[in-house]
Amino acid sequence: MVDNLASLKKTKQLSDHMIEYIKQETDPLTGALSLRGFYQFVPEFLKVLRKKDDIDLIYLNIEDFKAFNARNGYDRGTEILLELVDVIAKVYSERLICRAYSDRFIVMCYASEAERGIRKINRIFAERCPSEGLVLKAGICRIDIEHIDVAASCDSAKIAADSIRKKYGVLFRYYDQELSDAIRKQRYIVENLNRAMREKCIRAYYQPVVRTLTGEVCGMEALVRWEDERYGLIRPDILISTLEEYQLIHKLDVFMIRQVCAEFEEEQKRGEKMVPVSFNLSRLDFELCDIFRIVDDAVTSHHVPKNMIHVEITESVFNRDPEFIQEKLRLFHDAGYEVWMDDFGSGYSSLNVLKDYDFDVIKIDMLFLRNFSDKSKRIISSIIDMAKDVGIRTLAEGVESNEQLAFLRSIGCEKIQGYLIGKPLPPEEVREDLAARNFRYEDNGMRGYYDDLGQINLLSVHPLERVFSGDRQDWLEELSDTDHIAPIAIWEKNGSRGRFLLTNRPFRCELKSIEGHSPRSAEFEMNDEAGLLYRKVQDFMAEMRRDREMHDACFMAGGSYCRVRGRLISMYGERSAYVVTIRNLSSVSSLSKGKQIRTEKMLRALYGMFDALYVMGETPEQDDLLYADVDCWENREFCSDTASFREHLKKQWIFPEDRERFLCYVRRDGILNRVRNSEREVLEDYFRFTDDSGRYQWKAVVMRILRQQAGNQILIGIRKTGVEQVDNYTGLSIGCFKPVSMKKLQELSRAKRTQEDRALS
Repeated sequence: MVDNLASLKKTKQLSDHMIEYIKQETDPLTGALSLRGFYQFVPEFLKVLRKKDDIDLIYLNIEDFKAFNARNGYDRGTEILLELVDVIAKVYSERLICRAYSDRFIVMCYASEAERGIRKINRIFAERCPSEGLVLKAGICRIDIEHIDVAASCDSAKIAADSIRKKYGVLFRYYDQELSDAIRKQRYIVENLNRAMREKCIRAYYQPVVRTLTGEVCGMEALVRWEDERYGLIRPDILISTLEEYQLIHKLDVFMIRQVCAEFEEEQKRGEKMVPVSFNLSRLDFELCDIFRIVDDAVTSHHVPKNMIHVEITESVFNRDPEFIQEKLRLFHDAGYEVWMDDFGSGYSSLNVLKDYDFDVIKIDMLFLRNFSDKSKRIISSIIDMAKDVGIRTLAEGVESNEQLAFLRSIGCEKIQGYLIGKPLPPEEVREDLAARNFRYEDNGMRGYYDDLGQINLLSVHPLERVFSGDRQDWLEELSDTDHIAPIAIWEKNGSRGRFLLTNRPFRCELKSIEGHSPRSAEFEMNDEAGLLYRKVQDFMAEMRRDREMHDACFMAGGSYCRVRGRLISMYGERSAYVVTIRNLSSVSSLSKGKQIRTEKMLRALYGMFDALYVMGETPEQDDLLYADVDCWENREFCSDTASFREHLKKQWIFPEDRERFLCYVRRDGILNRVRNSEREVLEDYFRFTDDSGRYQWKAVVMRILRQQAGNQILIGIRKTGVEQVDNYTGLSIGCFKPVSMKKLQELSRAKRTQEDRALS
């Protein structure tokens, strides 16, 4: 506790009589003057000061001290206050010090001492409390000694201090003409609010929200605008902060809610295409009125579907009585409204709020995009990743460039708004503006479909985690070499055609390793009904639609053996969307450059030995065609599923006299035993296959066990033997065919078979 009066007495600036008179007007906690004593004492004290110097009042305030008390307790808060008043008393030992209330202090001093003293107090206070991170803000008001109004001067100094809240590095500000004009405008706002609402000077403007996946308008945010005959457009931040300070904000918000619902109903009656509308609620809305009942009544009376109204709240809503707010938000959720968190990342406790409350969407603060650096990109990516991981959708505010849009789309941010899309406009103008720039409105029926797609995390190492079973760890290990992000894409099937809606960088890298493919070139092959992949893709999607579980498939593309995994995300009408991951199992990117080239050549040579490769499982459902050479089967009806492929082999492509023997050779129930009884667990037999000209050629059908923990599969390969076609066979008469002896065939193919057996091993 300081004895400010004793120091003043020591300097003989005050009489004993005056000191005794005001002793009763001291603050019991700090020993400084009370506010009442300060008001009474200043005129007397001015009489003993030097008239040649200007006099300043300094208003000192610890920024966010309420939050500090909430975190650390009031006992620690009291210790901090006593430290502060001790510092102030040492810096201004012979000046008047007043504790206005709580953490607010007022000092009267010579103008030459003001700035220097404020900096010194901040420095010493930071040294005494280094771990607290507390910041002092100061407002300075010059006193008119001839026409002194102590209370008005204190108010002016407070206004100056409040004007620099949240401004990093700014320690003080003088009360000047600019601030005076601002106060005059505040009073005008308060006095004319009801008139402005009545005369519709205050209106709802709408800023569009666009879905990054489609580029379509998927929502609007209602923002307040006051066009005044005296001041012109009153800035929304000044309007809102003024009404919050005077506790009138709920009147404005109630007016906006009712106007938004009324305009929604009018446009709906005109047959306009509608999208959801969001609007902001203040903390005081929850304290000063029954905001849920007001919103619900407005929505009901204007026949607005509840899923078309979204409620936005900021972090400041939770500063007081969080349990009360949580209950109110639960009312909105239970009634069918979406609740969004606005300006995520702008406060100090965003993560705690996200942990403790349920939000459908977080709006990423536009300040992250204002300085669009590598660091801000990493921060935004982390926010998106975290939000997707806990099932919250994301929207980025303040998007102003195509570079920002491309980045946000690439990391899976679902929605954006900003001047790149459109600025806030009246309802009659916003539609004209969007139409002029060829923006389409999202179909309401598609909203749920696209929201489902938005849950996919393009930054995840485990995008299929929800459907993983026992092999999850193996799959994670396969993905661990791709910057810790899985190669992920969203594939959409619309009717008979498919396309990639989104691909992340690792997925595009995997495609490039497969014959240099890009997403567009891969789309072309997958949509080519005459191509090898078309039926494979169609069957794979049918499997995923059937049970909505994770499925995988393997296939050959050029010289690469690829594995695809995926699951169904959502369906709407003829549309169905799937999240897929791809791995080029032939990729050797982890090897040195020289070894990569040699290994790729060897793999390509191995695949080139076979006309077809497929796996026979223990049941027909487990069969899988891995590869079929395009040139070998060109100009023929081709089926990519194993059962159809085998039927074509038996009925169309094998010499009639060999078909019975082939059927016996590939009979499922006998293959496994025959392979097991073979010395090398490999079977090989020879059959005549037709070529494009109708001639027949000897080919080897090789079988080998693929041992697995869950059972055995048989790898079946069809390869050439080296025996040429019979020249005088025209294909018109089977009887003209001159068979080659089996002994000669075995001699001719022995060297090639040995080479291929080594490759299979």
